[in-house]
This record gives sequence, C-alpha cells and structure tokens, in this order.
Amino acid sequence: MHASMMEPPVRSLIALLLLVSCQIFASAPAFASSDDAWAEFHQEVEDTCRALVQGEVDTVDVNVVPFGSESYGAAVVTVTASWGTERSVCIFDKASRKAELTGPLAE
Repeated sequence: MHASMMEPPVRSLIALLLLVSCQIFASAPAFASSDDAWAEFHQEVEDTCRALVQGEVDTVDVNVVPFGSESYGAAVVTVTASWGTERSVCIFDKASRKAELTGPLAE
C-alpha cells in the first residue's frame, strides 16, 4: 500500500483523538480557585457553622479546614460557656450549602 493512501485515515484518527481529549479536559472539574474564592468559601463555612451553635455561650471559635474535601467543608467549633468548653465538628455540604454540627468530641 502506498504511503499517501494511508494519510487520510491517520489524519482522521488524530483528529478524533484530539476531539476526545478536548472533551475529557473540558468536562474535568477545575482544581484551582482564586484566593478570593477560597476566602469567600472559608467565610461561608465559618458563618454557617457559627449559626448552628445554640444556647447561651460566652465564646464561639470556628476553625475552618482550609479547603475541606471534594464534597464537604469542615470546621472544628469550640464553644465556651459557664458550664465549660466543648468542641464539635461542623460538616458543610458544598452542593446544598447546608451544614450539620456533631455532638461534642470526647476529650
């Protein structure tokens, strides 16, 4: 077979591979975010977790995990009141934007 007869299928194959690779990269999630976006996320997790604390307390400290996981944000919430200090974990669902607070951590 002459080399010029093989050229069109090779070109078609290359074009197909380029198209498929572009589709794969276009559908992949973005892994990098701006510093402003992370700061906004951090603040949203902190505010949402802080709002879950109930009862009369003296102080609430929310220590947000910087990036969370792929699906969740997380924070350690420390509450100080007249009865003592408790730490809980706050789990923030990135999809629903809702959070839950666990019971106190064992010391």
